[in-house]
Amino acid sequence: MPVCQGIGNLLNRMKKSIVELNIFHSNTSSAIDENEIKIELISTRIFLLFLVVFLGILTGYISEIQLYKQYSTIISCPCTTVSFPYEQFLNVKVTYHQICQSIYTTQFWINLIKSSSIIQQPSPTFRYLGGPLFQLLTSFCSLTNTTIDQGLNNFYKTLFISGTVMSLEIFRKQTDELIELFISSTTNSFTRSLDIIRDATHHNGIISGLLTNFDYSVQSYKTPRNIILYSTLSDYHTFTDSTSNCSCLDSPSCIIPIYVNNGNSFLVPGMYAGCFVVEALLQSNLICLYNQSCIDDLRYALNTSATNLTTTALDLTLPTQYQPNTTINDILSKLMVEQWINTTSHRDYYNQCNPIQCQYSYVGKNDFITVITTIIGLIGGLITILKVVVPRLVAKIRSFQHRQNTERVPIRTRIVGLWIQLKILIIKLNLFHSDVDVSEDEIKGEIISTRVYVILLVLSILTLTIYRLQVKIIQTITIQSPSYTKYLELHEIYSSSLTCPCTNIGIEQGNFINIDATFHQVCQSDFIKENYLLFLKNSVLDDLIQSGQGHLQFVASWCRLANESLRDGRLVFNSQQLITQEVLSIDILEKEVQSLSILFFTSTISTFVRSLSIVHETIHMNALQNGFQTNFYPQITGTFPLLNLVTATVIYPPNACSCAVYSTCTAPNIFPVQNNSNTIIFTFPGLLTGCYLDESTFQSTLQCYYNQTCLDTVHHFLQSTLSTNITALNRTVDSQYNETSIIRDIVNNMMIENWTAVAFHQSFYETCQPSLCTYSYQTQNSISAVITIVIQLVGGLTVLLKILVPKIVKIFRSSRCIHHENTTQGFSINQIFIKIKDFVKNFNLFHSKISFQTNLQRQIQFEVMSTRLFIFLFIVSLSIFVILISLIPVKQTVTFDKPSYENYSILYKQQNQSLECSCTTLSIEYKQFLQVKVNRTHQICQSIYITDQWILFISQHPYVLYVRDFRILGPSFFRALASLCTLTAQAISDELIAFHTQQFVTRYVISFDLFQEQVRSSIEYFITSTTLNFIRSLQLVRDTTQGNILFATRGTNMMFTFTVPDNKTVILSTLYTLYGNSSSLCSCQDTSQCVNQSRIYTNYTGETIKYSLPGMYAGCFVVEALLQSNLICLYNQSCIDDLRYALNASATNLTITALDLTLPTQYQPNTSINDILSKLMVEQWINTTSHRDYYNQCNPIQCQYSYVGKNDFITVITTIIGLIGGLNTILRFVTPRLIKIYSKYQTNRVQPFIGE
Repeated sequence: MPVCQGIGNLLNRMKKSIVELNIFHSNTSSAIDENEIKIELISTRIFLLFLVVFLGILTGYISEIQLYKQYSTIISCPCTTVSFPYEQFLNVKVTYHQICQSIYTTQFWINLIKSSSIIQQPSPTFRYLGGPLFQLLTSFCSLTNTTIDQGLNNFYKTLFISGTVMSLEIFRKQTDELIELFISSTTNSFTRSLDIIRDATHHNGIISGLLTNFDYSVQSYKTPRNIILYSTLSDYHTFTDSTSNCSCLDSPSCIIPIYVNNGNSFLVPGMYAGCFVVEALLQSNLICLYNQSCIDDLRYALNTSATNLTTTALDLTLPTQYQPNTTINDILSKLMVEQWINTTSHRDYYNQCNPIQCQYSYVGKNDFITVITTIIGLIGGLITILKVVVPRLVAKIRSFQHRQNTERVPIRTRIVGLWIQLKILIIKLNLFHSDVDVSEDEIKGEIISTRVYVILLVLSILTLTIYRLQVKIIQTITIQSPSYTKYLELHEIYSSSLTCPCTNIGIEQGNFINIDATFHQVCQSDFIKENYLLFLKNSVLDDLIQSGQGHLQFVASWCRLANESLRDGRLVFNSQQLITQEVLSIDILEKEVQSLSILFFTSTISTFVRSLSIVHETIHMNALQNGFQTNFYPQITGTFPLLNLVTATVIYPPNACSCAVYSTCTAPNIFPVQNNSNTIIFTFPGLLTGCYLDESTFQSTLQCYYNQTCLDTVHHFLQSTLSTNITALNRTVDSQYNETSIIRDIVNNMMIENWTAVAFHQSFYETCQPSLCTYSYQTQNSISAVITIVIQLVGGLTVLLKILVPKIVKIFRSSRCIHHENTTQGFSINQIFIKIKDFVKNFNLFHSKISFQTNLQRQIQFEVMSTRLFIFLFIVSLSIFVILISLIPVKQTVTFDKPSYENYSILYKQQNQSLECSCTTLSIEYKQFLQVKVNRTHQICQSIYITDQWILFISQHPYVLYVRDFRILGPSFFRALASLCTLTAQAISDELIAFHTQQFVTRYVISFDLFQEQVRSSIEYFITSTTLNFIRSLQLVRDTTQGNILFATRGTNMMFTFTVPDNKTVILSTLYTLYGNSSSLCSCQDTSQCVNQSRIYTNYTGETIKYSLPGMYAGCFVVEALLQSNLICLYNQSCIDDLRYALNASATNLTITALDLTLPTQYQPNTSINDILSKLMVEQWINTTSHRDYYNQCNPIQCQYSYVGKNDFITVITTIIGLIGGLNTILRFVTPRLIKIYSKYQTNRVQPFIGE
């Protein structure tokens, strides 16, 4: 019960205290006015209500202010190593089709098949064709493996540029996109190159050494002296089976099933014979090799079952994406690969990046310290304002309530009265009224202090308000899931700050880019369609069939290959991903698309043209024999009944151009035709004939196909058994070409008239799927923010001015009064110290109001103690807050408009981590700030040894020579060397043009170091990729040439022999050329790498060697011999002089000097041509880069940097002033009560009682 009673008493006292609380108690209490006391109590309650409400509202507002952060929700970890190769964090493994690791792609299996072949007579049997089929399959396995390995090596060495650590998601997206791009580009490049080789080989009519596409027949005739001689004829081979006939003239894809022997003893499942080995192989499958019984039967039929070689079937249980009957073509179209396995490590990437610090920003609330200091500042201001406003507001309301009891006063009189009252209030206003009676002079001083106080307070508030209104702040707005229309509206207004993070950071280019091309009208015309080609085939003019149909077949092939190149390239392009973290504006996206499309256009064209050039030039360099007999024609040599087929060169008028020296020889295509009873010579306008059909087609024009009269004349002379109503090409169609444009010019543009690339920004935006957009703008402080700050400052200013102003006024007035004093009182130093001591001892901030207290001395002592505690707590609290405010980290942003490059460089050195300069030109062509070129190529490519002078010099021989004589093979050797110089130079030139027109896109200026790293990486990748692409394309042609066993005109790889036992029966056989010596023979049947040292012989039999050329070789094919040769002889003047003597040309006036050994070079004289070619015949690359030019092209209009600093002096001072008022109010309320509690505690302490 006592406890309950105590609690009740406590509650009653609290209730009484709250009811009687009067913070507006009058300063005088001599007369008690009940009405005045009531007004004071009401004012107290309204004051407390307003204080709590306003403080709650403003506190909530302060705590919810969003802090502007420049990189919201993004962590940033600057890399110390900004570039490192892919191999440091990425690895790609490849598993190949098991055939490539099996016994069937080894030389053991190939030799096993060859050993079963007793004769080398042409026949569509496995004994005859099995070896070449598996030899080519082995080459394809090797080629694809090399292609992938070289590509991966190049890929791994490519530098990965990263200024900051990427998130795991972005990292995976980017690496996956890079790997997919590598796979698709490598695959498409390989298959497209192979298609070009197949078409060029077929349409040029190159003879297969196996005689599977052409048939040679021998006819005997008698000379006037009754001597029997033999002539040869060639015609396309026709494959015949039980259902149909297929001529290699119509299609290179003709095939028939393959038997082991001619007697159809055993059909090999899945294996075929065809016009070319490559065509037959691609249509074959491996079904027999998956079946052990089939393999055993095959070996039995070959009579090799007794051999100890183990041949087990391919494993059907292994996981595979192919079926046993999947064609080799389908397997090869995936580079013989079963599976690509890539491993990426974000940890390794992070470790390579090696960031030394990370930072992040976020949108949050003000911290606890900020909220507390603001609240304390608000308390002082609110109390000061409400103490002034509330009592007067209550008084006015109560006076309005009593106004009804008074008479109505005219408005004019009331206004005058109010003015008089206001005037009296201003004159007599005294905010410093003393609690005791004072003199008139002191009252006057208080009134003056009041006026000074009001003036200074108003001026301070106005100054601070104007300053805060002028301060610029950054306001950030967030829009959730904006529509595309809303995005456009926002971008129109806030383009510089609008950011919309993408939900899908990897966007396939096909979703928003459409690339297309318009081809030359001949590619859509009837001239290249089957019906018209069939019309030409049924003509009576064989020569026109060969030329006209062959030309159109090449045009059709180039149109198809160009279309496929565009299609394949577009598929790869569309599947590539544009990696972006935010929505790109329309302008930026169009720049990006323009950059991407130009790169696509140039790279697609240059790759297409270069692939054609490499194939065609390799055919020419190897001097391969065609069946049309337009470059070399067959001759019979030997002694009956064993005859040999050799070749003699074709000479073209009017300049006696020899195909043995120049593969580009051409002449007008003229035909003898019957016109009534007369034979006339008809010249086909624009159509040329030459050594090779591709070259003559390149140099021809389409002018007759634009002229209906010309076409009608040609059709009349053709006398075809079929009819046609074909019309000429349309002359009125807009075209960049004219009727007399040579076909080479059209082919060099990939048969394309024009390109188009369209970007769809809305599709890009919708695929990006931004979940929100944020934008920021610079504005002034809001009225509410300014009011909040002013309220914070009012309390502190009031306290300071109330303390300082009366003292200053009193000092000022005292100094004036001194001049009117008759005597001056002096004080000693001791007296001054005594006065100061008395002042400190008796200093009282809590002087009580006038009262009739009995214990006045104790009350004064209580007030002095409260004053001392107040001052102590005030100083300690204020010091703590000053320290905390001074140490709060604040992000500061400094902006510079249109800085020069020099100023940028200085800024970057000082603020390299946070400096940002937004580019106005986002997409810059490399050529604007970068120039890459070949400083020097190998001197052989500028020497006399690749000129027509030298080639004609070594080819002049007045008599018959041995077929392997240097004078026979030398022109082709050096013509091939010249072609390699030209091909590499053209490849470099084409790629440099494409490279320099690529767009370098940056949103912000990148640093000098990062710029250099990116440029260096781009240059290295350009050089490496250009080199590997060239070498890979050439290797494919070389291996396919060997795999197809194409026939070289000089018999360097094989010979044809005829056996005529009875003047009627002709038995044709093939004989592979052997190189080496009796102890180490090398057959061109096994490898194309067989060579002998190049020699000059004394006679045509080759029995006596006149001179051997150091470093130069002759071999199965000219290109293979050339690549194994070196230039050691050409560096030696004595060797050259000896060669001239051996050529019987020492008296010739042609000056021939050795290559210069003193020139700087990375090669040795005995470096093989293959090694020189592996560097594109280049001695030195040079590049010039300019970060200044890049900066000027970027043209930033503004740079800014941010740093984390401390609050500035003005902020600290204004915050302190705001705190003073709040602390003063709080401590004035708390301190006396603490002293009172302490005094009660001391009074109530139990004193010890000592009894007597």
